[in-house]
Amino acid sequence: MVANNSSHNPKLVYTYVIIAWVVFVALVMTFGILNDVKESRENFREQGVAVKEAINQRVSVNQSILQGFSTIISVMGKLNHASIRQYARQMQVKYPHIFMFEIVDKVQHNNLQEFIETYRRLYPDFDIKTFDFEGDRTWKEANKNEYYLPIVFMEPLLRESRIMLGMNLEANELFRGSLLESMKTNKPAASVPFKLIEGPRAYLLHQPVINQEPGQITTDASFAMLVVRADSLIDKDDLERTGFVTTLYHENFNRKEKEGHLYHYKGPEKSSLEKLLFPLLFDERRIDSGIEKFILYRKMQMGWGDINWWLILVVFIVGLTSFWVLMFYAREYHTAAMKNLEATNRLFFRANHDSLTGLANKNLLDDRLKHALAQARRNRSQLAIFFLDLNDFKVLNDKFGHNFGDKVLKRVSERLRACIREEDTLARRSGDEFLVLVENLENNKEIDVITKKICNAFEQKFSVDSVEFEVGISIGTAIYPDQAESREALLQVADESMYEDKQRKQPHQVA
Repeated sequence: MVANNSSHNPKLVYTYVIIAWVVFVALVMTFGILNDVKESRENFREQGVAVKEAINQRVSVNQSILQGFSTIISVMGKLNHASIRQYARQMQVKYPHIFMFEIVDKVQHNNLQEFIETYRRLYPDFDIKTFDFEGDRTWKEANKNEYYLPIVFMEPLLRESRIMLGMNLEANELFRGSLLESMKTNKPAASVPFKLIEGPRAYLLHQPVINQEPGQITTDASFAMLVVRADSLIDKDDLERTGFVTTLYHENFNRKEKEGHLYHYKGPEKSSLEKLLFPLLFDERRIDSGIEKFILYRKMQMGWGDINWWLILVVFIVGLTSFWVLMFYAREYHTAAMKNLEATNRLFFRANHDSLTGLANKNLLDDRLKHALAQARRNRSQLAIFFLDLNDFKVLNDKFGHNFGDKVLKRVSERLRACIREEDTLARRSGDEFLVLVENLENNKEIDVITKKICNAFEQKFSVDSVEFEVGISIGTAIYPDQAESREALLQVADESMYEDKQRKQPHQVA
């Protein structure tokens, strides 16, 4: 019997070390990734605040420009196109994001012909007309109406934009609502977004201009108006990235309705694995200008690019180093543990086994017999003790010497071991005396079978150092519980039975 401890199993030791290392590295990397996710969430939120503030600031600048433009027109009394054009050019140099400065005049139908003739002195092809922005985007003649709101001034007066002079804004649903709101409140207003004739999307920012003269206020009004390119409200550099969706849209529309978009960007999508592993971030903010009724919507799919790979690399290097350190100490621990275990096993073996034959000694036999008796009592089963003693061994020992006698005992132990079951215990009690413990006997016939095997085995000659000889053996047995119930009593009965057998046999002579 050898002492065993599963903790000294090398596979278990290294398995525990590897599991501990994997768990440690996984926890550190998970913590790092979660921290990156948290930081990305915070950066995404802060970016939303920054983008909103930038839009608010741009909108505020636009409103200030509109206010100044309106004031210049108001104080002139009679509209001076040359002076206004010079002012508008100066403002565009300073604020290049303003696409166009425009003036819209209000004219009653009964004054329409005179109004057209007046402006044809400046623009020979001037006429009142409408443009279908929402339908087939074609020019049409102006329908008869109570009043008209045509564009009478544009700066810059681009070749492709010149045709817009005389366009009646009152006839278009896109602009009528905001213009009426301005006339009622005498305050600035913004139109819904639309696509310019020139191509890009834009919106109109306008404000009524009341021409004041000493002692009276005129009943008709003109409008100072800015054409603002929609994409000028947003700095796109930080928003146009893989996994990003950014939409600036008018609150009168659903976010998914393209007609309400001032700006929309949808970057290339992240991979399916990134979508599975990383969160999707959302952010929606209302622009607090009081005039522009816009909403900023942002969406970001996080991915590998949001991970701090330098930190992951450092963690991996530290983890790999720690793995080798752990393996080194595990190997050292295992080596020391195995040495201690081997020393313990050697001591255990020496304390419980015969040093010559390697068989169990009296101590180990007594311990096993004690446990076997306890089990037999619980199970109400039988066991047997065989007491074996060699005949004429002293003669061989005296004739050929102790070394020869020791070799004989080894040969005897080998032959006895072959006669019993693997689960039975063979022990050397002392000198040439041997004991066999047989547990779980089903009947007494098994005793006869074992006895016959031993007797047949010892009828064969032994050979040691080229010397052949015969060795006789005397056998005594004791059965629990039929013949005895205690350990001492069983050994005594077996001893007495062996002695009787020895008396019946004649001493063997050395061949």
